[in-house]
Amino acid sequence: MTITTQVATKLAPQVKARQSKGGQAKQKLDLLTKVIMFITISLLLLMIILPLANILVRSSETTGVEVFKRLLSDPVTQKIFQNTVVIGLSVGALGTLV
Repeated sequence: MTITTQVATKLAPQVKARQSKGGQAKQKLDLLTKVIMFITISLLLLMIILPLANILVRSSETTGVEVFKRLLSDPVTQKIFQNTVVIGLSVGALGTLV
């Protein structure tokens, strides 16, 4: 082995591979990888999913439903929704053709 290979094998974390039923090698995740995954998933849950769930719950309350009714009955808002759908479908269709 060369010096570079020896250093790389000493510095790189050793990942144990085991054979699965399909013959493919599965890699065990080391502790650091598991901790990083846990922190990442926790942050996503805390900063994205919980606020979205809070918004959904509050919008289904009486005052939230009233706001939606008022917005959806407004002709200007209806035209905005219509234009948004038309532009979105047009872009999607043209992008598919191209």
